[in-house]
Amino acid sequence: MTVIYSTSEHDTAEITELRQAINDSDNTFSKLERAHRLEQRERMDRYDALLAAGRPSFPTPGHLEAFDQVAALVHEDTSYGDHLGCPTDADILAGRALPKSVHFAAASGRVNVYAGAPRKARRGDHAWQFTDADIDALRAELRQRSLKILSQWIHEDGVAFIVASNRPA
Repeated sequence: MTVIYSTSEHDTAEITELRQAINDSDNTFSKLERAHRLEQRERMDRYDALLAAGRPSFPTPGHLEAFDQVAALVHEDTSYGDHLGCPTDADILAGRALPKSVHFAAASGRVNVYAGAPRKARRGDHAWQFTDADIDALRAELRQRSLKILSQWIHEDGVAFIVASNRPA
């Protein structure tokens, strides 16, 4: 809203009264708006804190289950997933669909592991990400399943690994 500061020689009692009413109304609205924003910011901070408190330990049981499946697919040289690592219709019909927390593209050997974090209230970024310790634990689990990690990188909601079998041929 616009606060009216200026006066002129043309002011009448009615103009002065209206100017004061407009300014008072604007000041009242501004105070309410500030109070609302503060209250909303506090709610969003609490929301984000509650989300963060729900962060699971990594790797999750779903990750471990998927790693077992990925290892079997890699060691058996079984085709799986489209170029994004999503199960194809053939994979689903064969009962090979991985848990949603992991995608696997056999053609490239890419394993995408997702943290599954919800979005924060204000910024739209994720409530949590994998820590270095989480990534080390994920790597250790993959290696434990005789998978060699050729490369890795972090993406928006997780980490990707390029893997190959580490079993003797």
